[in-house]
Amino acid sequence: KHTEALLKMAEADTHAHHDPVMVESAQRMKASKRDPELSPFLFLIKPYRGECYWWDCSDLYRRMLFISVLPLISDQPQLRAAFGCVISLFFILLHNEVKPFINNGTNT
Repeated sequence: KHTEALLKMAEADTHAHHDPVMVESAQRMKASKRDPELSPFLFLIKPYRGECYWWDCSDLYRRMLFISVLPLISDQPQLRAAFGCVISLFFILLHNEVKPFINNGTNT
């Protein structure tokens, strides 16, 4: 449903044909719908806008930072908390700038 809407928007928008990211995303989505091997993985990209198919990976990196890197930063809990706040602020600002989800309510 969301994929079809994105494809219709890409076809209707005259600038979308000149935007290589939009064209590539639309082609990738068309190919993934036809490829039965990729259909089990569509849940990974379905909630995101076409050009933000990579957002799930960035969320995994965020989690890995908190779980594996943050505990190694320092023995001082105050310093770790400060770094945790900086990492959180970075990803909040990134999310606010990118607005990766199709549903605008999820982006807020």
